Amino acid sequence: MISPTGLVGEICGVTLGLINGDNAQVVDGLAAGEEVVTRGALFIDRAASGDKAS
Repeated sequence: MISPTGLVGEICGVTLGLINGDNAQVVDGLAAGEEVVTRGALFIDRAASGDKAS
């Protein structure tokens, strides 16, 4: 999920390259300077599924 304004995110697909433990290389799907949401996965999953529960 990228956050172009810092307030509202947009879900996008990415292609991963090398994965080492908790680190993953993103090889496609992001542009330089885009901010990535990495915490709050439960809320991201809910948003992706259209769940409006708080």
